[in-house]
Amino acid sequence: MSWVRKALQNKLFKNVLKGAITLLALYFIYTRIDLAKAWVSLKEANLQWLILAWILFIGSKMASAMRLLDHFTAIGLKLPWILNLKLYALGMYYNLFLPGGIGGDGYKAYWLNKHYQTPLKRLITSLLLDRINGLVALVALALLFGALVSLPFLQSQKWIFFLGILGAYLLHGLILKRFFPRFVSTLLPSHGWSLLVQILQVGSVYAIYTALGVEESWLSYVFIFLLSSVVSVLPLTIGGIGSREVVFLLGAEWLSLNQDTAVTISLIFYVLTALTSLGGVYFTWYPLRSGKIEGSVANK
Repeated sequence: MSWVRKALQNKLFKNVLKGAITLLALYFIYTRIDLAKAWVSLKEANLQWLILAWILFIGSKMASAMRLLDHFTAIGLKLPWILNLKLYALGMYYNLFLPGGIGGDGYKAYWLNKHYQTPLKRLITSLLLDRINGLVALVALALLFGALVSLPFLQSQKWIFFLGILGAYLLHGLILKRFFPRFVSTLLPSHGWSLLVQILQVGSVYAIYTALGVEESWLSYVFIFLLSSVVSVLPLTIGGIGSREVVFLLGAEWLSLNQDTAVTISLIFYVLTALTSLGGVYFTWYPLRSGKIEGSVANK
């Protein structure tokens, strides 16, 4: 069928493009940092702080799963929290280790539609709004740290950052009220979960920073991390590898920080993400089992 062939060709093109961008990003990083110094810093890192960083990151993903549960509840799908957590873990595995294949969100929508007959449109909407909710909190926190860091510009105009924070939340609330009234009830609790997600990830980066014994301003590194997280939302590279590191590299140069240290922090964070996501492989060997869901709306 022609439309199937066209879809496969588009998918192949996107994957090849992502692969090319990933390789270019990695090559750019390779030519700009001293890998030997980065490796030495990694070997000398404090293991206890790295373990704490991992625990905080896992906590952030659990909070993210709870935020998604609120969005599912808004469409009448009241999943047991443990089932939702397992499904979220499996989605993380698909997102990171099977880029270009069945994405994590796509798999969650498919699985829930198959086992609970919840309309795909509602599932996709809830998954999309969950992502947007997280992005709003991420942008708000990045703007907050931007106001705290001594940036090369806007020194006397930091009110712009706080205006941006207010604008982001107001715009998000107005869009929900106008186009997605079903989800208005999730606004406050979801933003609470989103802020918790970002605070835990900031804590994780601070723990990595401390493990490496960095002496420069931690606020600057966290600000770069938040900027890199915004960029990593865009599906530019395979599994997100490369895009975050490029932002760390350029951000460190911009703020006169150690570029080797910045990229090392980014790579460690990526390793923690990969290790956490790898846990989802368990549910590919032992598939999730559906059960009775209280209040499931199915096709209502």
